[in-house]
Amino acid sequence: TTHTLVLIPRYYPTGDIILELTEDATQTLETVSNTYGIANGELSIVFDYDFTDKYKYTITLKELTEIVYRGKLIVTDQEPQDYKQTNNLYTYYE
Repeated sequence: TTHTLVLIPRYYPTGDIILELTEDATQTLETVSNTYGIANGELSIVFDYDFTDKYKYTITLKELTEIVYRGKLIVTDQEPQDYKQTNNLYTYYE
């Protein structure tokens, strides 16, 4: 499936970036092919990956050896909603 991440990076890359996904439970690391663009101060990364529902990943974006962005990715098949992550609980806000 094709996915798009939109984020604000530590700095804006000028060359190719490396997208690494590390599955939190097994610590399995995969490098994923991607394309990206910058618009209105946001970095948009487009990539193909088959995620498994309820898995968590650490996402790392690098330009050569410099880290552009690092964060968490939570996989769910639920509709987007506001949530707060606290002690592995997700609280829904109406």
